[in-house]
Amino acid sequence: MTVSAAASQNLPSDPGQDLRAEPGDILIVDAAGATALPRAGTITSVSPGGSPPYLVHWHAGDYESRIWPVPGTRVLKRDRPAARS
Repeated sequence: MTVSAAASQNLPSDPGQDLRAEPGDILIVDAAGATALPRAGTITSVSPGGSPPYLVHWHAGDYESRIWPVPGTRVLKRDRPAARS
């Protein structure tokens, strides 16, 4: 799997806005506070239409949790092969 840095998407701070992700995308939660570190995980499941909440497999700690993205959360879209006609 490759992830495109150019495809990074900052999620809007308004949770009512249209958020979309797909399984395989990477969710990054930036550090909150002086001692916190950013967290990254692979999105394994999304709600209908790709909206939150997301089920995320966290890279550090090797566990899964359901998350509603907060301000400072980014989605790195996984590179997907072009559709064939």
